[in-house]
Amino acid sequence: MFKLCLVVFVVASTVYGDNICCFPNEWQATIQGLSLASSQGPDGIYGWREDIFFDTADEKIRENFMLNDKEQVSYLRLYKENVAYVFNDQKCEKYQLKDWPSVVHCIPKNAEYVSPKYRLGLSPGINVVDYAWQISGDLRIEVSVTDKCSPVFINILYSVDNDYDFILEEVQNFVPAISNRTVFDVPKICNNLSQCLVTFEYEV
Repeated sequence: MFKLCLVVFVVASTVYGDNICCFPNEWQATIQGLSLASSQGPDGIYGWREDIFFDTADEKIRENFMLNDKEQVSYLRLYKENVAYVFNDQKCEKYQLKDWPSVVHCIPKNAEYVSPKYRLGLSPGINVVDYAWQISGDLRIEVSVTDKCSPVFINILYSVDNDYDFILEEVQNFVPAISNRTVFDVPKICNNLSQCLVTFEYEV
């Protein structure tokens, strides 16, 4: 059975009209991530690379992960079909999927304005604004976005007692479109699988 990764792309979800800005309805990007879980010591530090494809209108998400430059696994979530696939070249597992939430990925209205607009990078560079907000008492999100609400950096801090988990993500090659929609096709290795009764808990 696949080991489900911890949540690596987490942005608070709020309803339309109750936000500062929202990501595009359709987009793709590459994410370079680093995770630190203090309770696990040196074993709690690892990095990953992720290619993500996000389609709000059709309620589809595809993610291709490379963990520590050696372990590759993909996630395909088809919300209108209420099914998720977790697979690599050798095997595939099928899960029941919860309904697509009636929300989008947004910077919520109550987010803290951390910094004024500043220039990031050289020639041409981009304008970036930083926001932060609490999901709960233990979970804090920090997001840097461009003028068009494209994510640039995402930091996630979760603390319980004296332990904490920290996730740092750099969003690269962001495009407000899907270049190849075959990424949402169910791979052949996943065909003819019986429905799994286990609910897929991995949430974006």
